[in-house]
Amino acid sequence: TVRLGTFGGPQMRGFGWVVSGLLLSFLLLQGLPARADQTDRNQTVTGSSATRGFSLFGGGSKVKTNKLTPPVLRSVQLSTVITAGARPVTGNVTYLLEGLGGLKTSKEVVATKGKAKRISLPEGRYRLQTSYDATTVEEEIAVDAGTQKYVVNLGAGEVNLRMIPAIGAKALKNGLVWTVMTYGKDANGKRRVLHQSGESAPRMVLPAGWYMVHAMNRERLVKHVIEVGEGQTYNYTLLRQ
Repeated sequence: TVRLGTFGGPQMRGFGWVVSGLLLSFLLLQGLPARADQTDRNQTVTGSSATRGFSLFGGGSKVKTNKLTPPVLRSVQLSTVITAGARPVTGNVTYLLEGLGGLKTSKEVVATKGKAKRISLPEGRYRLQTSYDATTVEEEIAVDAGTQKYVVNLGAGEVNLRMIPAIGAKALKNGLVWTVMTYGKDANGKRRVLHQSGESAPRMVLPAGWYMVHAMNRERLVKHVIEVGEGQTYNYTLLRQ
């Protein structure tokens, strides 16, 4: 005969308390690390996300980048005149701009037939080199909010050259080579060549000043000193002797 009540006796009740105590300890041991790990992860998220950029959803790091402020661009219209108050030139003009003071901007543009050229440039100071015909000038300009139009004054004059074989004869049409040089000589006693032309009657624009002209025809060299005045037009006829 089995006595069911035996399981409720003092021995079994004592054994049950022991089992219950062991089970509780087991659950506590399993639960505490999980909570500690969860707490640690929470601390890592809240404490490190600001420094290492830890992301709960991406698992990666967010790299903070400083956005560079784009330069302020200004639109500038360039045109060229031979002298102050004159009309713009009618030939091709080349403008070369180079940034100054750490401004790393360089731009070359060509204005066809002397038309005003509009370009966009970052604000700053530039070295502007303007080339037209036989004349090249350099200057510094500032590009800022107040710069919308800039007129280059070449401070130059026009020169027309021709050669005749004798007094009263017509100008020569072929076999001419013209060379225009500086009047002054350098330290080595040489003149700098400014312009050369194979045309029979060249027309050129030169800065105001004095120049040496060499004209070669049929192996005969003719030399002549010419003057150029700003805003003036000069016609020179050389006699081949």
